[in-house]
Amino acid sequence: MRIKVVNYNLTWPTSFQKIMQTLSTILTSADNPIPTLIHHIGSTYIPNLSSKPIIDIDIVVEPEYIPGAATTGCLSAMIDTNHMIQE
Repeated sequence: MRIKVVNYNLTWPTSFQKIMQTLSTILTSADNPIPTLIHHIGSTYIPNLSSKPIIDIDIVVEPEYIPGAATTGCLSAMIDTNHMIQE
């Protein structure tokens, strides 16, 4: 598999802001809003750094809002447009 690395794109911060707004709306529009912190992470966050053209996002949620998290101790997920993988 080839990995595509591109030059830094000035639109990445704006793209993150749009995604963050969407996620924030989804997470706070429920009957019981979920308090979250949403961070732009990874190489696309670093200005002028070449990277894979994928916006990495970290969503921090208190364990009590994630069913089963209290028993497992942690939860991480990778989400893309096709699927979600939980570890």
